[in-house]
Amino acid sequence: MNNFTLISKKQSNEEGDFESYGIRCNCFESNLAIEDITTEWDQIEYIINAFNIHLPEEVHIYDILENYLLDFTDF
Repeated sequence: MNNFTLISKKQSNEEGDFESYGIRCNCFESNLAIEDITTEWDQIEYIINAFNIHLPEEVHIYDILENYLLDFTDF
């Protein structure tokens, strides 16, 4: 079954501890994990929901994430 799920990682920097979120793609006969996309829960939830609805091909995932970060964040 093709699906995208949340991955999270506790991290720290000079400002303190924080949690960053990424996605795991259990599809395309491989398990792709992309960590540290955002620290915003609502952003990663939006991405995961959209990916699970539209099921992008693996070759497009990084481009979609890049466009999202450029268009909808201060990245």
